[in-house]
Amino acid sequence: MKRPVLTIALLSSGREETIERCLQSLMAVKQAISAEIIVTDTSQDTQSPVADVLARYADQVLSFAWCGDFARARNVSIDAARGEWYFFVDDDEWLLEPKPLIRFFKSGEYRRYDSADVIIRNYYDDDFIRYGDDWVSRLIRMKPGVRFEGRIHEHFSGSGGRNKAIPARIGHTGYIFHSEAEKRQHSERNKELLLSAIDEEPDNIQWWYHLLLEHDSLGETEAEKAVCDRALAILGDRNDGQATALRGFFICARLRCERLGEQWEKEAALFEQLVDGQEAGFGIVAGTYLMMEASQIYYRLGELDKSAEYCHRYLKRYRKYHKDKEGLRKEAVFFLSATFDRNIYGAVTSLISYLDARKGDWSSFDQYFRECDWSDGCPFDFRGIQNQFIQIMVDCEYDERFVLMTDAFQKGSIASDTFRQRVMQEQEKQSRGFINMLTAINATVEKQ
Repeated sequence: MKRPVLTIALLSSGREETIERCLQSLMAVKQAISAEIIVTDTSQDTQSPVADVLARYADQVLSFAWCGDFARARNVSIDAARGEWYFFVDDDEWLLEPKPLIRFFKSGEYRRYDSADVIIRNYYDDDFIRYGDDWVSRLIRMKPGVRFEGRIHEHFSGSGGRNKAIPARIGHTGYIFHSEAEKRQHSERNKELLLSAIDEEPDNIQWWYHLLLEHDSLGETEAEKAVCDRALAILGDRNDGQATALRGFFICARLRCERLGEQWEKEAALFEQLVDGQEAGFGIVAGTYLMMEASQIYYRLGELDKSAEYCHRYLKRYRKYHKDKEGLRKEAVFFLSATFDRNIYGAVTSLISYLDARKGDWSSFDQYFRECDWSDGCPFDFRGIQNQFIQIMVDCEYDERFVLMTDAFQKGSIASDTFRQRVMQEQEKQSRGFINMLTAINATVEKQ
């Protein structure tokens, strides 16, 4: 029998509600190229409705007694795979965009590569409105020595070679929780497996990374801090590419813990201790994120010139790197994946627009303000900046740019409510600010 080009391996845990959607989504690939589907069933329930679904779609169904080790479970299908390449999914996932994957194989492009990444779209609600995208390694050329490693968050060993980024998306519902108890149960299971892995490999930095994610999902900030400190100690003075990127991540995560608790003085002290102007040594993404973080720290502490300096440093790096999405995908993990997104960019551009304008320099405002999205009150999570723009309207001589501010603030419910309340306050005082705002409102109406 001719060897198939691709083995698609599915790990099934008996999820009746999602398994058929997963298998059905793979049919486009199987019909387009020479492929086999192998399912490793960890439920071992041959009488369940899931068993009937597996029999309809799979070329092989293998049984595996679950032992708390994902790598061992997946290696069952590695041993049975006949394909030139191997691609794995889970039963709470489904292929959203098969065409890029099909094109990779039908075009023959696969012959030039040794592994490939695809995009996982993690959904966070039943309506599939909230989600986050991450690049993950899911495909590998089959050759001697290819195995899975890791009790949890398992990964290929023996990969190496040329890697291809395939913009095929896989939907994933495993992070949709309907109660805090359900969410905690999921994270506690993961933490138990991770701690076992750490006992076996205490210096494997990837385990500490995934443990941090579980603590973060449960809001366990003090535990996150401890993980960051331990990870940074393990990384020490290593200066290889992976260590540099991970050091940057853990420093950003440590600072983020203080920001989420609004501990600005502590965060500033940590920034000066851990970063000290050396952001270039933490990888491109983390180094850029740190500039945003510093702009927020020093603004909150009232050190406005310092805040402006870091805004400009972020924007310089943004202009240089923001288009290199493929090149930076390995560094853009967890919250760092938002470093070049519209929201963080909007937070920095709105802040620098205000900081320069308060000194009478409108150049940043003219360059950036129109790009900001004020529909929810303000870009990112930095809504206080809107009040500062309003204060400029109150304190300064009238400027035609006040019309642009007024128009922007009236586009969203939160922004317009804030603006309206301030207009009423200034009206009671019959202040110059009220005249400025009223003039801007009238000019806005005339433009419409």
